[in-house]
Amino acid sequence: MAEGRRPVAWSSDARRRSVTVEIYRGSLIEHGSERTLLRHVVDLLSARNRPAIILANISLGGRQIDLVVALELLTLVLEAKGFSVPVRGSENGTWQYRVASGGWKNFAAANLNPHTQVIQASLALRDAMRSHSGAHVAYPSAALVFVPRIPPGSSISGNFKAEIVGLDALESQLLRSDATEWTLDKWRAFAEARDLVRVDSVEAAFDPLLAAAEQLLGTYTAAFIRTYDPVVRELIRFGCRDGNHGQPARRSQSRGGAS
Repeated sequence: MAEGRRPVAWSSDARRRSVTVEIYRGSLIEHGSERTLLRHVVDLLSARNRPAIILANISLGGRQIDLVVALELLTLVLEAKGFSVPVRGSENGTWQYRVASGGWKNFAAANLNPHTQVIQASLALRDAMRSHSGAHVAYPSAALVFVPRIPPGSSISGNFKAEIVGLDALESQLLRSDATEWTLDKWRAFAEARDLVRVDSVEAAFDPLLAAAEQLLGTYTAAFIRTYDPVVRELIRFGCRDGNHGQPARRSQSRGGAS
């Protein structure tokens, strides 16, 4: 993980005051529903000026987790599902989706019950948190999120261990609280211990070219700091954006003038 990097300010609207949301990823995000979910979570948190750490597409105990949203009073595990056709299922048994002929087809064998899937993901996260801290950890909150919404005509139910919502109702989940009580500093340490990659934009969590560019920039920054420290401590960091692509860029200005 690159040295000398600071949180990046995200803002869903230039007119709003930005808030610090830090994103760490495991593998690059491949599925469109997960990408949409990540963007939406960042927008919602920025709109409410809520500092957060997001872990995206990580693997814990052999289980893949779409998103972990860590807030001051909440740890929320999110599983994204992108369906436009009706689905049916409950806390038990196999879930199904309606096909064009009017019949029903089982979900993929790897995840026959997405409600159970997100609960198991939250348990895997709790085990990893407990292993990292060496102390008791409360159960994280969890939600199964349909993107962009729960398909009309669906018949689905779960239990108290995981909510089932559409992307259009996700904000209420971010306003919850639970008893996990981890600080953001502890989450940063957790991300570093798991070798997660810090990214400076939502797109860098799934775009391989941008991810490679950010990694190269981080490597160069770390080498620059190692070579010129403590001289670089006299530089003032400020942010700007690429007007063509809306991506954050980093520049430095000396106390005596621009560079």
